[in-house]
Amino acid sequence: MIRDARGLDLYIRGLAKDMSTRGFDVPAAIPAEADLAGYLAFTIVGHIPDPDASLAAEMRIAEIWRPVLSDRWERAEYAYDLIDRPLGRRRAYHLHDADAARAVLGVAAHEHCEEILGAPTCDHYRGLELGDGHQGIDLLDAAWVRPGNLGCAAMVCLQRS
Repeated sequence: MIRDARGLDLYIRGLAKDMSTRGFDVPAAIPAEADLAGYLAFTIVGHIPDPDASLAAEMRIAEIWRPVLSDRWERAEYAYDLIDRPLGRRRAYHLHDADAARAVLGVAAHEHCEEILGAPTCDHYRGLELGDGHQGIDLLDAAWVRPGNLGCAAMVCLQRS
């Protein structure tokens, strides 16, 4: 997926709107920050409104885009995370450090699944590369509304601590 500056801005706004329509409070503005090499990064953090903020569910969508052409970028890395504090669990989809991940895990994309928050039975599960942040939001939302456990035991563990 390659986008120009306007397309990337619309994509980021669309992700924030997608999270908001699912009930997550998100900031009004989501800046994309550039580094010296021209990479762009953004993070959207949404919370479910809760009188006890320490127990709020949190969805985090973070991406890094690398420059590929003049005024064009493609997604290089992502981290899509759900911290479900009320139910004490976590679900996440990551793609980062692809070459190192392939060397260690055998795949570039991996997942995290914790039935008990902070007590994973596996550090990295086999994952498939997700097409975009909207797919990540869909999967995190499905995990958040799922009653019962997340199904971590049925996943393929790639790396235990």
